[in-house]
Amino acid sequence: MTAPARRSRRRSESLFSFAILRITSWDGAAGGEHSPYQKDDDGSQQFIGEDHIVHTPKDEDLRIKVGEAFDIIAERKQTDYKVFPRSVYEYAYEIKIRNHKSHAVTVIVNEPISDDWKILSASFKPEKTSSSTARFRVPVAKDGEAILTIACG
Repeated sequence: MTAPARRSRRRSESLFSFAILRITSWDGAAGGEHSPYQKDDDGSQQFIGEDHIVHTPKDEDLRIKVGEAFDIIAERKQTDYKVFPRSVYEYAYEIKIRNHKSHAVTVIVNEPISDDWKILSASFKPEKTSSSTARFRVPVAKDGEAILTIACG
């Protein structure tokens, strides 16, 4: 048997981190621009972002993107890529997440995975959310770093 072919497809890319406001139990909202506010330490209302949403019925989750999380940095790098006979592929990624906040956070990583796939290994528990997406919940300590590794085939 011959060894699998290898391609040098390693690359690194910066990822965007978004701050999402999730509202779970409420009376519904009409579509359009929404601007949520929250109280700060002295009780004053502070504008936290704005997003366009679609009509959302009562008791359905509403997610409002309120901005980019500039203090949470994510970098994704392909670490391996193999081609086997019969168009079988294996590839691996490393996603390095740095938290510059003054408190711990859990970062939700939605990783697109193509074709008919299976996760061969992962450093955090995967959740299959669709035929082409896996979700990972990655805890990151304050002023810390976490590394998510994923191998798929």
